Amino acid sequence: EFRRVLFRSLVNECVNNKPIWNYNGGMIDNRSETNLINSMKGVSFVSNFLMLNQPKKIIETGTNYGSFGHILYNELSDFELHTCDIVDDSRRCVEFINNHYGKNNIKFYNQDSLEFLKNIYDESFDLAWLDSKHTYEHLIEELKIVGNMNIPNILVDDFSWIQDIQFAVFDFLKEYKNYTFHSYSNNNERIGSIVLLKLKK
Repeated sequence: EFRRVLFRSLVNECVNNKPIWNYNGGMIDNRSETNLINSMKGVSFVSNFLMLNQPKKIIETGTNYGSFGHILYNELSDFELHTCDIVDDSRRCVEFINNHYGKNNIKFYNQDSLEFLKNIYDESFDLAWLDSKHTYEHLIEELKIVGNMNIPNILVDDFSWIQDIQFAVFDFLKEYKNYTFHSYSNNNERIGSIVLLKLKK
C-alpha cells in the first residue's frame, strides 16, 4: 500500500497544475489507475531480481515519472542510477524521489537514450533497464549498445504489449549469442511485462 501511495504522489508530481504530457509516458494519462494496478505485477518481478542480484551501478533509459528509481531505493541499500529521458519534466520526479529518501543516488540526464548510452559507453554497469522509445529500430540500437558494453543484466519493459519490442529482443539474442533469455514476468496486461536477458558466464 505504501508503494501505491508513493506511486500516486509521483504521478501527481509529474502532472500537477500543468497539461498532460504529449508523450507515451505509461501512467501519465487517463489510464493511470489501471496502469498502476497492472504495473505492481511487474514491480514484484523487478524487486525479486534486485534482492537476488544486488546490482550497484545501473542504467535506465526512459525515466518517465521515476518509478524505477523508487523501486531501487526500496530494494537496495547501495546503488547508483544513471537515468535519461527526452522529457525534462522527469527531472522533477527524480528530485522528488531523491528528496523523499534524503539521498542523491539517482542522476538524471535530459538526453535521447542513444546519445546518453554512447556518452557513458566506456563505464562499467551491473544492470540496464530499457524502457524508452518503444520502436524496433530504437530498442535494437539500445540493446546493441548495452550488449557491446557487456552489461551482465538487461531488463526490457513492455515485452508482451508491443510486437516491435519482442522482435528487437529476439533479433538481439540471435546476434548476441553471449546473452540468454533468462526469465519473464509473464504478465500479459497492457503494462508491466518484463524480460530479463543475462550475459552468459
